Amino acid sequence: MVAVAGAGNMRCAAPVMGSMAVWAPDDLVEIRLFDANEERLDLVDRLLREALDVAGTEHVVKSSPSVEETMDGATEIIVTYHEDCVRRMHGRVPPVLYSPEEPGKLVDQVRGDPNKPTPPERLSEQTQTYLSMPTETEASREELLQSAIDYLEDRWGELPMLNLVRGVAPSRLPLVTSLNWPSELSVDQLQLVPHQILRWIHGDASLDEFLETCRESPVLTWLKRI
Repeated sequence: MVAVAGAGNMRCAAPVMGSMAVWAPDDLVEIRLFDANEERLDLVDRLLREALDVAGTEHVVKSSPSVEETMDGATEIIVTYHEDCVRRMHGRVPPVLYSPEEPGKLVDQVRGDPNKPTPPERLSEQTQTYLSMPTETEASREELLQSAIDYLEDRWGELPMLNLVRGVAPSRLPLVTSLNWPSELSVDQLQLVPHQILRWIHGDASLDEFLETCRESPVLTWLKRI
C-alpha cells in the first residue's frame, strides 16, 4: 500500500498522480492520499481516479484528512507536503462569513450571487471546512515542513520513503530517496494548476498525452522497484 503525504501539493499533484496511474505492477495496489486541506484532497482524488480510468489501470484509491489513518498499513510513503497542509495539521478555525442580517459587519467569504449570499448556517459542513483557515500562522514554512517530516520518521521510519519536498529532507531515514523533482513553478503557474486538473476531470482536455510523459517520471521508476 502506497501512501501520499500532502497529496494536494499543486507542484507535485499531477505528475505524481499520473505516475501512479500508469504504474501497472503484477498485483492490485491500494493508494491512500492524505492532505489536511480537504478541498485540495478532493481535487487530487478525483484526478487520480480519472487518470486510472484513462490509463486502464486498476488500483484502489482512498483519501483521508487524517495522516494516521492514511499511514496505517502503508508499505511505502511518497512525501509531497506543502505549506498549507502542514499549517492545517496544527488545527484550523471556522471561516468568518458574511451574515445578510448584519450587512457589513463581517467579511464576505461566501461565493455565489453577491446580492443573495447563502446564509452561513445553510452552508454544508464540507463548504465550511473548505473555507476554514489554519490556526498556525507564526512558524516558518521550513520549520513546519521539517516538523511534519520528523513526525513521519518517528512513527513510520522503517518504511521506504520518496521525498519530493523542496528545501527540507528527512534526517534519519536510511531508506529515503530525495528528488529535486518536479521543477519549481511560479506563483502564476501554480494558480493555473487546479484549472488544468478540472479540465482533465471534466473531459475538457485529454489526459492521454500527459500520461505518456508520466511514463518517464522518476516517481514511476521508484514505484517499479516495489
